Amino acid sequence: MAKRFDPKQAMRLLCGVLFAAGSIAVLLAFAEGALRWAKYGYPAAYFQVNVFEGKQWVSVNDAFLLRFFPQERIFPPFPVRFTAQKPPNTFRCFVLGGSSAMGYPSPEGGFWRILEVMLQEKHPGKNIEVINCANPGVDSHMLLPIARECRRYAPDLFIVYIGNNEFLGPYGPCGPGGRFPPPLPIIRAQLAIKTTRIGQFAMGLGARLAASNAASLNPLAFQGAAPDDPRVGDIYKNYARNLDDIVRAGTTSAASVVLGTAPSIFKDWPPMGSAHRNGMTLSDTQKWDEAYAAGGAEEEKGHFESALQAYEVARKIDDRFAELHFRMGNCFHAIGDFPPARSSLQRARDLELLRSNMDERLVAITREIAARHAPRDVMFVDVPASVEPQGPNGFIDHSLAYDNAHFTFDGNYWIAAAFAPAIADIAERRLNGAPGRNQAFPGPEACRKALAWTTWHDWKTRKSVAESIRKAAAALRVESAAPTGLSIQPLQRLLLTDTPPLPAEELRRCIAEVKAYLDRVPSDGLQRSNLALMEQELAQAPPSNHGETPIPLSTQ
Repeated sequence: MAKRFDPKQAMRLLCGVLFAAGSIAVLLAFAEGALRWAKYGYPAAYFQVNVFEGKQWVSVNDAFLLRFFPQERIFPPFPVRFTAQKPPNTFRCFVLGGSSAMGYPSPEGGFWRILEVMLQEKHPGKNIEVINCANPGVDSHMLLPIARECRRYAPDLFIVYIGNNEFLGPYGPCGPGGRFPPPLPIIRAQLAIKTTRIGQFAMGLGARLAASNAASLNPLAFQGAAPDDPRVGDIYKNYARNLDDIVRAGTTSAASVVLGTAPSIFKDWPPMGSAHRNGMTLSDTQKWDEAYAAGGAEEEKGHFESALQAYEVARKIDDRFAELHFRMGNCFHAIGDFPPARSSLQRARDLELLRSNMDERLVAITREIAARHAPRDVMFVDVPASVEPQGPNGFIDHSLAYDNAHFTFDGNYWIAAAFAPAIADIAERRLNGAPGRNQAFPGPEACRKALAWTTWHDWKTRKSVAESIRKAAAALRVESAAPTGLSIQPLQRLLLTDTPPLPAEELRRCIAEVKAYLDRVPSDGLQRSNLALMEQELAQAPPSNHGETPIPLSTQ
């Protein structure tokens, strides 16, 4: 006989469940309050608001990145400061991205600074704010909460310039730990939990227990992501979902959104890691090795067409090895056959294990999301189409880039030039239809002078890049054999880069230029810090030789 439904018993059960849930909620609230009272943990927001002289000012929370990186690997986000209330006649633009967008390692020459000069020249008398929210190592998971906070501050435009860190970031298979990420809902749940002090306590305890298994921060020591690994598709799905939500964060705040694709420096930078296709037999491997070695020997002699013939034999056996395509691309380039050179080098970029550039699939996703949201004032900008023609034969070289992802002042100028036309039109609409000057945007030299980018800045940046490469090379012990499948050619080349100090006379000229700039723009903290460094170095600078040739601004 079926048991009859007892409403009183059901009510008692429901009350018990509600009481238990309420008790747990009270205990969690008490624990959260106790941890906050004890000043445990950190605020999770990207921005913090302070009042100064009766006005609310927004700055960056230095602890924000603790949600994504362990304590020992943390670095402060790029400092910003702006008023919470947007002033009248102001065009406010937020830049979202990674180190390339920031302008690492010298953000005072970043594309966003140059873009601000271009827009200010186009709209004199208006207040142009280009606020940099880009930081090294940042991927789309980290940018989404930043974008959602930016919409509180009356944005007119979001510039989203990402894609280099989707595999190398904290939730990528080439990032810290070298593991493929969990499903996106779990990632977002973890990040939400970390906004609470209880979550920070629990996650911190788990991190300490797992600290003995933590990977090195050096990305060259991390696991790679083979292109034919089925889990790679999850990285693209996560990027698409995150980017779509970032765009929605902009459009729901009534801001325009511009999506840009990062250029790739693939000609002079070999792929960091190669792997053979699955199913290679011992016979296949032997034949491939013989053909590859024969091609390398011919390439070494400068017999590029013969090398290509041998490499083609290897390619027919296995076309998944990134280094093979890189060598073929450079051989095609050496004989002046540039279209197949570009195809081969792009293929090498897309097949490398430690992916630090935006590949074709990420570009396609970005373009598709821009098209989907186009009716909401979302645009796509093909940045490589602006930058690549400035290099010899349409290839980015070291006059435009310092390494495989970071650009010289001239390179950043052309990135800014790619964005400038579309953004100038948006600014005109947002500034109540005020037409801009009917003239061309300022050129590289004019922007360099406007920002006081000197020979010292270029020297400092090249020195910083070379030092970073030296540290990575030391971690890899480049004097010994490279790890299987990893190329250390770029490390060895940059280890030979010499950055002698500037002569005293040249350094004095740079100091005078920066001082004159600070007289015009006294609030520029980046250049004020640079001035202190320059004056400190002046006492150690070697004397100038009479009649010496001025040092070029961008050399490698």
